Amino acid sequence: MKTNFKNFSYVPESYKAKVKRDEKATEELKKLRAQRKTDLKAKREQWRSRAQKYHENANASSSRLIKEKREARNTGNFFVPAEPKVMFVIRLKG
Repeated sequence: MKTNFKNFSYVPESYKAKVKRDEKATEELKKLRAQRKTDLKAKREQWRSRAQKYHENANASSSRLIKEKREARNTGNFFVPAEPKVMFVIRLKG
């Protein structure tokens, strides 16, 4: 917002300084917003690539599981899927 002070008979110096300060702050804010916008575009691309890798891994593991089940059934065996390993450790002192 550019202000033209020629139309006024008297403008206080403090007001002129405030207008300058506000213009400078506005320009800095515009620069920060533009920078944030470009940063978000780059981050969005990173997020998209991570999600794609996750999706590919999930699809590969599910298809591998199906393939192993079919192979076991066709050969007359049983297939037991892997289960998470949990260990409870209790330390008795004394």
